[in-house]
Amino acid sequence: MASIETMINWMDQRKGKVTYSMAARLGPNSYDCSSSVYFALIAGGFFASGSMGNTDSLFGHLEGKGWKQTSNPKRGDIFIWGTRGGSGGAAGHTGIFIDNASVIHCNASANGISVDNYGTIHSYSRPPATIYSNPNVSNATPELNTEEERRAWSIAQVLNKAGYNMMAIAGILGNIEIEVGASMNPDTAQVNGPAYGLVQWDGSAYPLVGSPTYNGREYVQRLLQHSGINGDYTNAEVQSRLIDWCMFNGQWIGAVDPKSVEGFKNVGDVGQAAVAFLKNFERAGVEKQQQRIDAANRWYSFLTNLPSDFEELETFETLTNVGSLDFLGIKEGTIHASGWHFSSDKATEYIAFINAETDQEIARVEAPALDRPDVKEAYPKVIGVEKSGFEVSLKVPNETAVYIKGIRTNGTETDELIFDKIIIYEQAFDIDIDPYAKSNTKFYFEILKGGKVIKRGTKILNTLSWSNELMYVPTTQIVLPIDYIEWINGREEIKLYINKKVFHGIVTGYTLDKENETLSVDLTHVISEWEYRQVSTNLAAKNRTVNDIYSTLDFRYPGWNVKYLQDSALRVIDYVYSRQDKLAGLTKTCELTPDLFWRVGFHFGRAVEIGTFGEKKPYMLSMKPSGRQNIRIISELEITHTFENVINMATVYSEKSDSGMSSMSLRELYEDEAAWEKGFPVRILRKGINNERGYSYIEFAKLAPNGDLEYTVIDEESIALESGKAIEGAFSFNDLSPFNTDSETITDEDRAKAAKTAYDAAVKKLKQSRRSYQISLTVEELPEDISIGDRIRLMYDNQLLIVEECSNYMKKILQKDDWYYVTSIGYDIDQNGVEQNSITLEKYLKIDRESDQQ
Repeated sequence: MASIETMINWMDQRKGKVTYSMAARLGPNSYDCSSSVYFALIAGGFFASGSMGNTDSLFGHLEGKGWKQTSNPKRGDIFIWGTRGGSGGAAGHTGIFIDNASVIHCNASANGISVDNYGTIHSYSRPPATIYSNPNVSNATPELNTEEERRAWSIAQVLNKAGYNMMAIAGILGNIEIEVGASMNPDTAQVNGPAYGLVQWDGSAYPLVGSPTYNGREYVQRLLQHSGINGDYTNAEVQSRLIDWCMFNGQWIGAVDPKSVEGFKNVGDVGQAAVAFLKNFERAGVEKQQQRIDAANRWYSFLTNLPSDFEELETFETLTNVGSLDFLGIKEGTIHASGWHFSSDKATEYIAFINAETDQEIARVEAPALDRPDVKEAYPKVIGVEKSGFEVSLKVPNETAVYIKGIRTNGTETDELIFDKIIIYEQAFDIDIDPYAKSNTKFYFEILKGGKVIKRGTKILNTLSWSNELMYVPTTQIVLPIDYIEWINGREEIKLYINKKVFHGIVTGYTLDKENETLSVDLTHVISEWEYRQVSTNLAAKNRTVNDIYSTLDFRYPGWNVKYLQDSALRVIDYVYSRQDKLAGLTKTCELTPDLFWRVGFHFGRAVEIGTFGEKKPYMLSMKPSGRQNIRIISELEITHTFENVINMATVYSEKSDSGMSSMSLRELYEDEAAWEKGFPVRILRKGINNERGYSYIEFAKLAPNGDLEYTVIDEESIALESGKAIEGAFSFNDLSPFNTDSETITDEDRAKAAKTAYDAAVKKLKQSRRSYQISLTVEELPEDISIGDRIRLMYDNQLLIVEECSNYMKKILQKDDWYYVTSIGYDIDQNGVEQNSITLEKYLKIDRESDQQ
């Protein structure tokens, strides 16, 4: 049976606890006006689970369920502001009446859910208003206008489901009113006394559980833990379940008739019920017997005036052994697991770590219950399910394959749930180069096969050089005497040690020059072995952190350390990888994640770093002699200023979409400025799109809201760089469609996340499409701690850096400060070991390659 009270209670429970957002409108931490009303209607049983729409679609959805327009609002009616067909987004508003003058609604002014006078808020702009009432909800139902009535209603539902008839329930309610006052507030402590809660539990003398205590709150929480009842101890529903538990666990003494609990449940007189509960359960010091009887009779009258019996009223549900795994990954050398697991009658949670190869339990960790409001959202009628979350960690031996099992128990019975994800723990190290190489300045090399050194040498026949950039595989070539062909057969590893650094490469080819008796060997940095392995076909990474996916062998190449800088490890992604090698997958991850890049260096072994980079290093480049912090420039600066490929207005769409470009609509981002990155607003570009075909299917509104509008992301800084010129472009991705895993239905939340990912990808593409202003120069040997992506200062006459092609905005940028990103480093070392470095400096961190251009 649909319930207006449950609908309103959904809103009331979130008042002051959630924020307002159009972009993150699907909860559990934020909603907008229409999504909150939809969720409330679902909780109340008026709409089916999974229903969702906006203010404009609410007209039709309510009418489709039999709601009728009214001009005399009452509790439970719904208002909609705006005209039908034109009230979407910021053009409309909606909420629920809690009486004929006040409404509860999610709004930007309160940044959340608030109760306001309807006439007052409507008077601000006086929009067109439509009010809907549900005629199927009987007008004979007494309006629960007071908090005490709503609490009594909630208590009655729990106790009725436990088998108590209306007279017994009225007797209990009459006692509660005398114990805590007319408010019926479960969060009531005795003034200067040890009692607490609906029935003023008192553990100061003869506690049912544990030792005596004068802390009533602590005593109630102790009882709940012992009884296996989950949920907020201050909640009326939770305490109602505790009343029933106490009836069978020592609180009921059977001093007066009816002496048995079962007899009390089926008592035939209200006054007798009130006295029996007083004498057998409460055993109050000050009885106030007649007052309890009078209160019980009032509550009985309230209950019997309801239009239906309790079998048709809202009932609560139970869950048995249900849950899901959100995260299983490696953080700081430890396996971490988080998710939720719940059984209604089993309060204690353990997580067992299982060896996936032997199925033997490695360890069992007790998991304190964590708040999961999203689970409560999914199961609103399950008591205590909001306390179902877990988060645990465990150190395991290296190269151990692990899966986990959730265990729920009440001490005698156990429910076990196996989570099907497996992770291979691979210990990560910051791998330094050979200790000798840390201080080594003389050149030598090693040839390795199967990880073992098979040949060393100290001389090559050419000048050594290589270069490095972000998301780039460095290469080099060495020329050796022809005799070394004995140790070069293909794919051997060669390490070149020089000047406190090492180039660790793989042989990719060689050329014999028999006339000059030389062997030219081509080396590619060892990161290239990531290209030897493929990511599985259409492997989905849904709502996973970067750290999580690169802690598994699905994505990471075995034997490598992935080192995360800044907050890169915690970035959450929703991508599908379509049969590409692991290096291309790593590059794609960075391309689609805001401000992330990867890089390799020459001071460690098999390690790749992921980060936003931009660390300021305490060095400067100048024409002055080299010093502790000064690096001498030994060439004239060369300035390259190109802007032929600039795009500063981007439309993004998914190549996998079944509704074309519109499925990546950025409407939600357009309506929520708080979700924009600074300097990258969303604007309406044009109207009248999607006119090449018809859309007749009913899900179109979810796939492409505002399907006749096209949105664009604008790079305000790039427009300024181009002297106000706007240059449009479109980017397509085959990774950004909303997708599901395990055959689950694609939800509106999935689509909202896909739209946000599309926005982030557009922002990154715009940054990479800005005009290129590069300063190239040659310097004496760089300090070993400078790497690509770092920032250093260039002490040079700004006027000499400004060229005629510079816009006025670029001139201001160049004059603003002297910090530049290092985007390229070339290493040139002659046969005497003298090193020079050619470097490229830019004001923005950007690369010029796509993922297939290593």
